[in-house]
Amino acid sequence: MIDSHCHLADDAFVDDLEEVTDRAKAAGLKSALCILDSTNPVEATRFRRVVEAWPSVRCATGVHPHQAGQYRDREDDVQSAVARAIAELPQACAVGEIGLDYHYDFAPRELQQEVFRRQVRLAREQALPVVIHTREADADTVAILLCGGCRPGAAGVGSRVLCVLFRDRHLPAGRGNPGGGETGPG
Repeated sequence: MIDSHCHLADDAFVDDLEEVTDRAKAAGLKSALCILDSTNPVEATRFRRVVEAWPSVRCATGVHPHQAGQYRDREDDVQSAVARAIAELPQACAVGEIGLDYHYDFAPRELQQEVFRRQVRLAREQALPVVIHTREADADTVAILLCGGCRPGAAGVGSRVLCVLFRDRHLPAGRGNPGGGETGPG
């Protein structure tokens, strides 16, 4: 069993990280996916300590919708910044936590959407799964995922994107995936 979404590099675990990871392992967890904020270099530094305490831990990194405002007037920088964060972390195996949050609206919705689109495109380019955050934004989140990071309604993409994103790596042969999958259930 793994924990598919945790924040072990967060401030909350600075003082007792070893105890927390020891408890997780004692409870039967084999690994965890630690979510990192690619706009916060302190988390990347702390993650190295997480790996020392629990070598099997992997991570996802990306721009959370709450931080999308940091890319106002520089949306073109999103993909390269997240790609750089992924490249600097050998344990990075996903883009996330990315998406839309219309409850708090810490960043304008249009900017959240553009930052999300660009990260979905990056995930497709790097053949990485995404970890989604969506709050009161389900329809727009699904629309962006269905078009693979393009603007909703773009021709020629449609729902095939979700199949491509997950088919090869997450489904075993015989369940809609003729190529088989290395991580799907047997």
